[in-house]
Amino acid sequence: ISRQLETRLNAAGRSQRFTVINAGVDGYGPWQERVRLLEIGFALQPDIVALQVFPPNDIDNSLGKIGKRMRAYDPAWEHLLQNRRQWGAWQVRADEWFIRHSAFYNRLVRVTGVPAPLIEVLNRLRLVRHPMPQLPKSESRPYWLEVQLKDWYEELVEGRALMEADILAIRDDCRARRVTFLLYSVPDMNTVCDASWKWTMDQVDDPSIYERGKDVSIVRELCEREELHCIDLADAMFASPSPCELYYGMDGHLTPAGAALTARTIADYLLGSAVLPIE
Repeated sequence: ISRQLETRLNAAGRSQRFTVINAGVDGYGPWQERVRLLEIGFALQPDIVALQVFPPNDIDNSLGKIGKRMRAYDPAWEHLLQNRRQWGAWQVRADEWFIRHSAFYNRLVRVTGVPAPLIEVLNRLRLVRHPMPQLPKSESRPYWLEVQLKDWYEELVEGRALMEADILAIRDDCRARRVTFLLYSVPDMNTVCDASWKWTMDQVDDPSIYERGKDVSIVRELCEREELHCIDLADAMFASPSPCELYYGMDGHLTPAGAALTARTIADYLLGSAVLPIE
C-alpha cells in the first residue's frame, strides 16, 4: 500500500515530493502503534500520520494489554503471544523452534489439541518444569467474526473502549506536534465479500446472532463522534466490480488488487482534501 500510495501522490503533478513510510508491525494494535510513533515515528518529522485499524484484531489486541481476550479466539495466535511473553525460558524457545521447523510437531499440536507438547512433556517429567498460563477454552464461534456479534458481551465493549482511547491518544499526540492525523479502517473480508459471508454463515449454528458490517459501523461512529479525518475504504470496496478479489480467501488479507484499491482511495482523499501541506 505504502509504495503504491507514494507513487500515486508523486504522479499527481504537484510540486512537492512525497515520501510514504510504512511503520506498521505485524500483530500490533493501537496502543503499541502509539508507542512506536512516540519512540520512532515523530523523529522522522511527518506532516501526516495515517493509522490503519482492523477492529477484529485491534479490539482483541487492546484486551491483551490488560490480560484479557475475546471469548472466541484463535488458540494458535494466543499460544504465540504466550511464547513471546515468556521468551526468556529456553523451553519456550525450543517449542518455537519445533513449531517453525517440524511438520510432525505441528501435526502433533493439531491432533492432540495441546498447544505446546514439548513443554507439557517436560513438565510431566518434573525435571525442568516451566508452568504455562492456562487459557480459558475458546467458545465455539468463528473468532474472526466476534466483533460482528449483534449483542456484545463485556469484553468486546471494554476492548472497543480501549481501542478508541488509544486511537484518540494518537490523535492528540499528533495535534500537540501540529501533525495531521488520518484514520482508515480495512473492512473484514466477510463484510465486503458476499460469497465469504454466505459460506461462513452456513458453518455457524445460529446466523441470526451476527450483524454483518458492524466492524465498519463502529469505526464510522468513532469518526463522526470525534470529527476525525477518516477515509471510508469500505465504500470504495463495495463499489468494486469484484469485491471478493480484493482479499485472499484463505487468510482474509488484501490481495494486490486490494492493496491497489486502498492506495488509490487514500491518494484520492489526500489530493482532494485540504489535509496535504500547502505547495
